[in-house]
Amino acid sequence: MARPQITDENKKIIVQKLEPYLKAGLSLRKACFQAQVSRSTVYYLIGKDEWFLNQINLFRQYLSVLLTSSIARQLYDIVQKQNREEGLSILDLKFLFWVALNSNQTKEEFGRKQNVLDYDPELEIQRILHLIGEMTSKEPHQISTL
Repeated sequence: MARPQITDENKKIIVQKLEPYLKAGLSLRKACFQAQVSRSTVYYLIGKDEWFLNQINLFRQYLSVLLTSSIARQLYDIVQKQNREEGLSILDLKFLFWVALNSNQTKEEFGRKQNVLDYDPELEIQRILHLIGEMTSKEPHQISTL
């Protein structure tokens, strides 16, 4: 049995139903549930209709674009204060630190190193020797499991 043809008008209605949920940041699955739209129909249309796919992607990116433009505006305002040689508030400084630690462009330089891939065998040997020393200096009933 063939899938019934979905008209352009039906596609627009589906997009309108999904729009507020996708713009609010819900996943496509949750947006379909909230809008009471068939997930299989939506995924079918995404695979077959470029206009539909583009609309869904625009709505999915909405929150990110909105947030990015807000962050950019705040950074612009801070730069304007600096150009006027005004002092920065504590909130301005906290915001700059947050951006430096979290922005894709700056976190490598200013962020905390969380995934250190360098392995230092000497450091590891010293750590193990320290643990062995602690364990051998304790009475047998005091040794806890690692």
